[in-house]
Amino acid sequence: MTTEHLNEFIHISPGFKAAVNLKNDRNNLKKVAGFIPTEVAREIILDLGKKLHPASDLRSRIIMGTYGTGKSHLALVLLNFFAQSIETTELQIIIDKLDPDTKMVLKQVSQTGS
Repeated sequence: MTTEHLNEFIHISPGFKAAVNLKNDRNNLKKVAGFIPTEVAREIILDLGKKLHPASDLRSRIIMGTYGTGKSHLALVLLNFFAQSIETTELQIIIDKLDPDTKMVLKQVSQTGS
């Protein structure tokens, strides 16, 4: 009989932190890299990327959720996606976790400089 422990199967992402303070963490790329995109987060990233296209006239999105659902962490990631080059190592860690359509939209937005 083998004895297995959960810590043999479950690992916390190195940059993951339970709380995000947008004012203090805006340049904390390690915290950005610790983001774990959920399906809803992927949809929001894709949607906002499309809305930043110069031809789009839809530019707003409401993000709601209960305490601890990752709204601030998502906002930190979005801030960094759209405020600096997506070629940074930390942002590439997140981009690698996204679907091909979202990757393409992020690349287009970064090239247009929106």
